[in-house]
Amino acid sequence: MTTEFVYRAHCRELLSRVIAGEDTRPGTAAEAVCAMIDAFKATTLRKSAIGLYIRMWKQAFPDKDIFGDRLQHYEALEKTHIDDHETWVRDKLANKNRVLTTIECTGQHHSEWVTCRYADPSSGQSTRPAKPVKRSARAAQPVPVPPPSQSSQCELTVGSAGMGEAGHHILTQVGS
Repeated sequence: MTTEFVYRAHCRELLSRVIAGEDTRPGTAAEAVCAMIDAFKATTLRKSAIGLYIRMWKQAFPDKDIFGDRLQHYEALEKTHIDDHETWVRDKLANKNRVLTTIECTGQHHSEWVTCRYADPSSGQSTRPAKPVKRSARAAQPVPVPPPSQSSQCELTVGSAGMGEAGHHILTQVGS
Protein backbone atom coordinates (compact mmCIF):
# COMPACT_ATOMS: atom_id res chain seq x y z
CA MET A 1 0.00 0.00 0.00
CA THR A 2 2.54 2.54 -1.12
CA THR A 3 0.09 4.59 -3.18
CA GLU A 4 -1.49 7.37 -1.17
CA PHE A 5 -5.11 6.97 -2.37
CA VAL A 6 -4.94 3.23 -1.59
CA TYR A 7 -3.62 3.83 1.93
CA ARG A 8 -6.21 6.56 2.51
CA ALA A 9 -9.01 4.17 1.51
CA HIS A 10 -7.59 1.55 3.88
CA CYS A 11 -7.51 4.04 6.79
CA ARG A 12 -10.95 5.41 5.90
CA GLU A 13 -12.48 1.94 6.13
CA LEU A 14 -10.75 1.17 9.43
CA LEU A 15 -11.86 4.47 10.95
CA SER A 16 -15.41 3.94 9.72
CA ARG A 17 -15.43 0.56 11.45
CA VAL A 18 -14.12 2.08 14.68
CA ILE A 19 -16.76 4.81 14.62
CA ALA A 20 -19.47 2.20 13.99
CA GLY A 21 -18.09 0.00 16.80
CA GLU A 22 -17.30 -2.81 14.34
CA ASP A 23 -14.39 -5.22 14.35
CA THR A 24 -11.41 -3.84 12.40
CA ARG A 25 -9.47 -7.10 12.27
CA PRO A 26 -10.90 -8.36 8.93
CA GLY A 27 -9.10 -7.19 5.81
CA THR A 28 -10.19 -3.94 4.18
CA ALA A 29 -11.41 -3.50 0.63
CA ALA A 30 -8.12 -1.75 -0.23
CA GLU A 31 -6.16 -4.73 1.11
CA ALA A 32 -8.36 -7.04 -0.96
CA VAL A 33 -7.69 -5.00 -4.11
CA CYS A 34 -3.93 -5.24 -3.49
CA ALA A 35 -4.20 -8.99 -2.96
CA MET A 36 -6.29 -9.38 -6.11
CA ILE A 37 -3.70 -7.48 -8.14
CA ASP A 38 -1.07 -9.96 -6.94
CA ALA A 39 -3.40 -12.82 -7.91
CA PHE A 40 -3.85 -11.33 -11.40
CA LYS A 41 -0.08 -11.44 -11.84
CA ALA A 42 0.04 -15.15 -10.98
CA THR A 43 -2.94 -16.59 -12.83
CA THR A 44 -6.05 -15.98 -14.89
CA LEU A 45 -9.03 -15.37 -12.64
CA ARG A 46 -12.57 -16.68 -12.92
CA LYS A 47 -15.61 -14.46 -13.38
CA SER A 48 -16.42 -14.54 -9.68
CA ALA A 49 -12.90 -13.41 -8.75
CA ILE A 50 -13.06 -10.58 -11.29
CA GLY A 51 -16.46 -9.65 -9.82
CA LEU A 52 -14.88 -9.58 -6.35
CA TYR A 53 -12.08 -7.35 -7.62
CA ILE A 54 -14.56 -4.88 -9.10
CA ARG A 55 -16.71 -4.94 -5.94
CA MET A 56 -13.70 -4.31 -3.68
CA TRP A 57 -12.44 -1.55 -6.01
CA LYS A 58 -15.81 0.21 -5.92
CA GLN A 59 -15.97 -0.06 -2.11
CA ALA A 60 -12.41 1.14 -1.58
CA PHE A 61 -12.25 3.82 -4.27
CA PRO A 62 -15.76 5.10 -5.05
CA ASP A 63 -14.36 8.30 -6.55
CA LYS A 64 -12.22 6.32 -9.03
CA ASP A 65 -14.90 4.45 -10.94
CA ILE A 66 -13.00 2.81 -13.77
CA PHE A 67 -15.40 -0.10 -14.24
CA GLY A 68 -18.65 1.69 -15.01
CA ASP A 69 -21.67 -0.61 -14.64
CA ARG A 70 -19.75 -3.88 -15.10
CA LEU A 71 -20.23 -4.93 -11.47
CA GLN A 72 -24.00 -5.34 -11.88
CA HIS A 73 -23.41 -7.92 -14.62
CA TYR A 74 -20.92 -9.91 -12.54
CA GLU A 75 -23.23 -9.66 -9.52
CA ALA A 76 -26.16 -10.95 -11.58
CA LEU A 77 -24.20 -14.03 -12.65
CA GLU A 78 -21.92 -14.74 -9.67
CA LYS A 79 -23.27 -12.93 -6.58
CA THR A 80 -23.19 -15.89 -4.20
CA HIS A 81 -19.68 -16.85 -5.28
CA ILE A 82 -18.51 -13.25 -4.99
CA ASP A 83 -20.01 -13.06 -1.48
CA ASP A 84 -18.21 -16.27 -0.51
CA HIS A 85 -14.93 -15.02 -1.98
CA GLU A 86 -15.26 -11.70 -0.14
CA THR A 87 -15.76 -13.44 3.19
CA TRP A 88 -12.80 -15.73 2.53
CA VAL A 89 -10.48 -12.91 1.37
CA ARG A 90 -11.32 -10.63 4.30
CA ASP A 91 -10.70 -13.53 6.70
CA LYS A 92 -7.36 -14.35 5.06
CA LEU A 93 -6.28 -10.70 5.17
CA ALA A 94 -7.37 -10.29 8.81
CA ASN A 95 -4.90 -8.75 11.24
CA LYS A 96 -5.44 -10.14 14.74
CA ASN A 97 -3.36 -7.33 16.27
CA ARG A 98 -5.55 -4.56 14.87
CA VAL A 99 -7.32 -3.73 18.16
CA LEU A 100 -7.81 -0.53 20.13
CA THR A 101 -7.10 -0.94 23.81
CA THR A 102 -6.54 2.35 25.63
CA ILE A 103 -5.87 5.91 24.56
CA GLU A 104 -3.19 8.10 26.09
CA CYS A 105 -3.66 11.84 25.68
CA THR A 106 -1.73 14.73 27.15
CA GLY A 107 -4.21 17.29 25.86
CA GLN A 108 -2.03 18.17 22.88
CA HIS A 109 -2.65 17.16 19.27
CA HIS A 110 0.22 17.92 16.88
CA SER A 111 1.85 20.15 19.54
CA GLU A 112 -1.29 22.27 19.99
CA TRP A 113 -3.50 22.29 23.09
CA VAL A 114 -7.01 21.08 22.37
CA THR A 115 -10.13 20.13 24.26
CA CYS A 116 -10.13 16.35 24.13
CA ARG A 117 -12.38 13.89 25.90
CA TYR A 118 -9.44 11.50 26.34
CA ALA A 119 -7.18 14.04 28.09
CA ASP A 120 -6.81 14.24 31.85
CA PRO A 121 -9.55 16.74 32.84
CA SER A 122 -7.55 17.99 35.84
CA SER A 123 -4.61 19.02 33.66
CA GLY A 124 -6.33 22.02 32.06
CA GLN A 125 -5.29 23.53 28.74
CA SER A 126 -2.54 25.90 29.92
CA THR A 127 0.15 23.46 31.01
CA ARG A 128 1.26 20.05 29.89
CA PRO A 129 0.09 17.25 32.19
CA ALA A 130 2.80 15.47 34.17
CA LYS A 131 1.96 12.14 32.52
CA PRO A 132 -0.64 10.93 30.01
CA VAL A 133 -3.89 9.48 31.25
CA LYS A 134 -5.11 6.20 29.80
CA ARG A 135 -8.80 6.09 29.02
CA SER A 136 -10.83 3.48 27.24
CA ALA A 137 -12.15 4.64 23.87
CA ARG A 138 -15.31 2.68 24.50
CA ALA A 139 -16.10 1.82 28.10
CA ALA A 140 -18.26 -1.23 27.40
CA GLN A 141 -16.09 -3.03 24.87
CA PRO A 142 -12.67 -2.63 23.29
CA VAL A 143 -12.76 -1.47 19.69
CA PRO A 144 -10.30 -3.18 17.32
CA VAL A 145 -7.51 -1.11 15.73
CA PRO A 146 -3.89 -1.98 14.79
CA PRO A 147 -0.56 -0.95 16.35
CA PRO A 148 1.11 2.30 15.19
CA SER A 149 2.61 2.65 11.71
CA GLN A 150 2.47 5.17 8.89
CA SER A 151 0.16 7.41 10.93
CA SER A 152 1.37 10.59 9.26
CA GLN A 153 -0.13 9.55 5.92
CA CYS A 154 -3.40 8.53 7.52
CA GLU A 155 -3.78 11.80 9.46
CA LEU A 156 -4.79 13.56 6.26
CA THR A 157 -7.64 11.11 5.76
CA VAL A 158 -9.07 11.76 9.20
CA GLY A 159 -8.62 15.51 8.97
CA SER A 160 -10.35 15.70 5.62
CA ALA A 161 -13.09 13.35 6.75
CA GLY A 162 -13.72 15.49 9.86
CA MET A 163 -13.67 12.59 12.30
CA GLY A 164 -12.61 14.74 15.24
CA GLU A 165 -10.69 13.96 18.40
CA ALA A 166 -11.36 10.22 18.50
CA GLY A 167 -10.01 10.02 14.97
CA HIS A 168 -6.81 11.77 16.06
CA HIS A 169 -6.19 9.19 18.78
CA ILE A 170 -7.13 6.29 16.57
CA LEU A 171 -4.65 7.54 13.98
CA THR A 172 -1.82 7.12 16.39
CA GLN A 173 -2.68 3.43 16.58
CA VAL A 174 -3.85 2.65 13.02
CA GLY A 175 -1.53 0.80 10.67
CA SER A 176 -1.69 -0.99 7.40
